[in-house]
Amino acid sequence: MSARFRIFAFAVGALFMFNLLMWNNIATLWSGGEAALWWASHRSSNEAGLPGWWVNRLESPILDLASARWVSGGLLILSLVLFNWMGQKIFSRERVILTLLVLSSSLLLPVLGKVASADMYLFLAHFGGFLSVVLFLKQDKLEWRIFSSLLLFMGLWLQPISTLVFWGVLGIWLWRRHPKASGSKMLYLAASAVFMLLFLWVTGLLDLNPAGYVFSINTLSIGKFVGYSLLGLAPFAGYLLGGLRDNFLFLKKGEEQAIIYTGGLLAGLLAFSLSWQAFLALLIAKQMTVYFKENYPFHDWVKTGAILHLLLVFAAAFLLLFNGFIYFEGEGYRAGMAMSGSYWALSFVGVIGLYGMRRPLALGATLLSGLIGMCFFWIQLYPLVESKRATVISAVKEVKSLVPEPAELLLLPDAKHKFPNVAIFAAPTFDTVLIAPDPGTFSQQLADRQNRIGMTKAPSLPFLSAAMSVDTLKTTAWSTWMTPVPWFILNHEAKED
Repeated sequence: MSARFRIFAFAVGALFMFNLLMWNNIATLWSGGEAALWWASHRSSNEAGLPGWWVNRLESPILDLASARWVSGGLLILSLVLFNWMGQKIFSRERVILTLLVLSSSLLLPVLGKVASADMYLFLAHFGGFLSVVLFLKQDKLEWRIFSSLLLFMGLWLQPISTLVFWGVLGIWLWRRHPKASGSKMLYLAASAVFMLLFLWVTGLLDLNPAGYVFSINTLSIGKFVGYSLLGLAPFAGYLLGGLRDNFLFLKKGEEQAIIYTGGLLAGLLAFSLSWQAFLALLIAKQMTVYFKENYPFHDWVKTGAILHLLLVFAAAFLLLFNGFIYFEGEGYRAGMAMSGSYWALSFVGVIGLYGMRRPLALGATLLSGLIGMCFFWIQLYPLVESKRATVISAVKEVKSLVPEPAELLLLPDAKHKFPNVAIFAAPTFDTVLIAPDPGTFSQQLADRQNRIGMTKAPSLPFLSAAMSVDTLKTTAWSTWMTPVPWFILNHEAKED
């Protein structure tokens, strides 16, 4: 590794840490996994397992979640450090370092590392478990038995369904295809899993639908999982396309590393595991190593993917600039221009490097495109977004001003069924906060008590009886795509004397 490359790697690491830590103490609690984990961990009995115990233990104020979010960031860093140590026993040092750079420069993984959810716990359990199982098959040392058993137990405790699918698919694939996967080793892992499940069930720790996940088998459809995963690695679209084709070729030849890659890809995909990002990053890193060899057969695949990525980014940038100007006026337009312009320009330089066979230019510009683009997002665009997201606090205060007497608040989440962050901000203000699972239950529960008021957004407003009144708050909610959505308050009509 040259001195120039070390300096570049250090710069990537510094930008990665900046993106990971920026605004963690300011960003409003996110709906979905982060809000669900906070809610479950602060109930009378912790209902969120190990991640919820840490969130509760830290006692972070709701308006400053930095310490809780740093736990997620620390787990991501720990996972990368673990991969650097264990990965070099399986893959070449160059490939491991390039994989680390790809993961640090990706668009999805560092963002989830900023969220106080359970996702990074499961990422560590699955990705670390994959590495320990491969090492266990190759070397059969006591340390890898212990590592694989501990990470298997951690995964089953955190998310049993996803972990059983992940380890089941990985174990069966390696048993059938890996040359060193004996039946006795697979039987040991299967017996360990059964014993651990029994232990968790007997102790009451087995939860088939745990709370607190953003990226999990219980929260995403297969289409969204694949789409978000590929979007997270969008800067490397060309290398990824070539990597999938290259891996298929070597898999047909029975090459060991292709078998290992495919096992991880299948297990991560079918288990809806965030570790799928890491397995795709391994394919990308390999292409970054072999693309610049003259006998590499898939140059056109990589170039095609890179060009298509440039065209899609250009279209997305137009939408970003248009919406930025509509909702944030000049500031939004300038922030969108800084983010999309830097991302597209560096991606374009990376394409020039691909066509000119200039490896430092191609790799450097591609890795920096995601990092610099996200830096501009957090520096310039996110403060504007936060100014809209924080209105949820004002909405709770406005509802309380309209209903000064003690009352119960009933919430109906939007159509995506994300856990609403408004519940967390309303809990200290109202005697009771309830969350209805669907519009029918919402209408029924609202009619059950006179002192119960309902709160929902426009797209989720259900059919109401004539005895209900509907008011619109002055405070406006904002959707995930930063479009304004009105808040509705539903109350019982006052009876005339």
